Amino acid sequence: MNPTYDAHAFIEEYRSARLHETNKNKSALAIKGTTNSMSKLRLGNGVAAFCASGVSACFCNPLDCLRVRWQLLSKHDMSSIYRNSLTRYSSDVIATEGLIQGLWRPGLTCNVLGMGTSACVRFGMYEVVRDGLASTAFPEGGNDSNALKKEKRPQDMLLAGLLCGLVGSCITTPFHLIKTLQQAETAELAAASNSGSGSGSGSGSAPKMITVAGFLKRAFRKGDVCSRLFNGVVPVSIRGSVFTAGQMMGYDGTKTIAQKQYQIPDGPTLHVASAIISSLCVAFLTTPADLIVTRLMNHNNHRASAIDTMKIIYRENNGNIFGFWRGFGVFFLRLTPVMLAYATVYEQLRKQFGLGYMS
Repeated sequence: MNPTYDAHAFIEEYRSARLHETNKNKSALAIKGTTNSMSKLRLGNGVAAFCASGVSACFCNPLDCLRVRWQLLSKHDMSSIYRNSLTRYSSDVIATEGLIQGLWRPGLTCNVLGMGTSACVRFGMYEVVRDGLASTAFPEGGNDSNALKKEKRPQDMLLAGLLCGLVGSCITTPFHLIKTLQQAETAELAAASNSGSGSGSGSGSAPKMITVAGFLKRAFRKGDVCSRLFNGVVPVSIRGSVFTAGQMMGYDGTKTIAQKQYQIPDGPTLHVASAIISSLCVAFLTTPADLIVTRLMNHNNHRASAIDTMKIIYRENNGNIFGFWRGFGVFFLRLTPVMLAYATVYEQLRKQFGLGYMS
């Protein structure tokens, strides 16, 4: 009996060991599959976001340039009628400088690269961070991304947006800085041309814009590359953080509510509606920080602080706090087509990459 018993025991022990090894291999494959899936999600999200943001920034650069010039208008000796009429001011810019030279060309390359890179970082990280936050509140969901998406909360969207926006904006500060300086210099040259000739006819020649190479050369020569390249990094990062939080709360939040409470199917119609609500949220939350950043980046003293800039704006508006929302209208008008173009291209690229719509 002992030999037979020993044989049976050996077979059972062998089967048990094989079963344990099989389960171990399945677990390893599952972890590897989850890791590969997360990597694919980040990569696909990043590529889709870069392409979508680059396209929208390219087409909407004139509105962005107009916003910067409008916010800086008080720096120039312009007639008061321009300070009260955005339509009249934009018409005058197009008539005297031309649409391409006056509004479209300035800062275009840096705007596309900066917005594309920022969106790549922000959207490449967003769903992963959001679901990671949801997993801490709902540990029973484990690594099941579909289960976590069903449990996503507004605070998860808000915090994920703040974190991703902070990182993306901090990294791309040099792009935004040079873009803003290029757009502002167009206004400076136009103002100088107007005061010099008295006729405002500066449309015959292209302005000599600040170049990336020229900016870096001056920064290296003066020995303060970091302080110049990252001038305004704190307000830029705060603005980007608030921007992304408002964008995600408006877009992801609207889609979630529409699908959960009203059973509206995910598709282009919902993407358009969510993009408009998102742009409204972003414009309201971001305009004050955007105004401060624009003024700070164009301050003669590159070591000036955001607090100093806020004091100047407050004094210019005679203590009226709504002065910090100067440019809200043009910001919203500029932002809405950007959001519409971005959401449409981004969602369709995700679908083509096999990731499905953002959920």
